[in-house]
Amino acid sequence: RLTADLSSLLSTKGSSVATFAVRNGGLLATLLPYESDELGKRISLIRTLSGSVDVSNGGLTSSMTVRTATTKDALGLKDLIEVLRDTGVMAWSSSKNADKQLYGRVLKSVKIESRLNSISFDLTIPQADLDRLVVKLK
Repeated sequence: RLTADLSSLLSTKGSSVATFAVRNGGLLATLLPYESDELGKRISLIRTLSGSVDVSNGGLTSSMTVRTATTKDALGLKDLIEVLRDTGVMAWSSSKNADKQLYGRVLKSVKIESRLNSISFDLTIPQADLDRLVVKLK
């Protein structure tokens, strides 16, 4: 059910291919079955998730914001996600495999910022890399 508080989280950019806003009432546990490890504990702290996806001649841009109950929860989740991103960048960017280098570039382009109890993720994938990713999915 779309409530006023969720509706206010939806992007109003007219160019968005998709926009979304959800409350995490166990939804993330269903989509991403996680265990009671550190990552699972941090993901379970997410209260709302919202964002948009835009596609242009230059490529794809995506923005997503997650909100937690407290600033401390948001900072803990942000720190963990940054470690995971940076580990992936190190592992894949140095690979001789072109596909892994592509994944490293995509991860490296993820910008993560936090403000109070919110974490924002911005991703830009240039058209050439997007083309390669789409081919991999086919």
